[in-house]
Amino acid sequence: MNKDLLLELEKSFMEWKKESGFKASFDELDEIFFIRDYIQHAGFVSDKINRMICGRIRDTFSAWVNQISLWLFPSQTLISFSESKVFDEKDREELNSILSEFMYIISLNTEIGLTKDKKKEGEFVDKSLEVWKKNLPLLIRFTSKVREFWIKK
Repeated sequence: MNKDLLLELEKSFMEWKKESGFKASFDELDEIFFIRDYIQHAGFVSDKINRMICGRIRDTFSAWVNQISLWLFPSQTLISFSESKVFDEKDREELNSILSEFMYIISLNTEIGLTKDKKKEGEFVDKSLEVWKKNLPLLIRFTSKVREFWIKK
């Protein structure tokens, strides 16, 4: 563990937080998006730490969009085709709702990358945390259904 790197990260984060005006704490974001691990793996703190962290948040949502898409619209693989069958119509509606919310977050990040709007960037951070917390119980329920399917298979 590189303590100097982590100190630099937390200092840069606090400066960015003050500049963008979001409410989320570093620890809240790190617990969900593994910011410390991401920066340690990268080996540096970018002078554009805002885009680095927003990109990490986006990547998490993108991974889930890919997974949910495979559940809703299975490809020609046995895995996605099999897993898609565990969801009933109510589940599919909830998955579609999650998909829409996650895509909103991803597209907001893309817009911010183009506009460099600091206020929207702050809103992105807080909205990401809100959307994640809201949908986490459903994600757990759906992944449990899939796991149980594979146990029975």
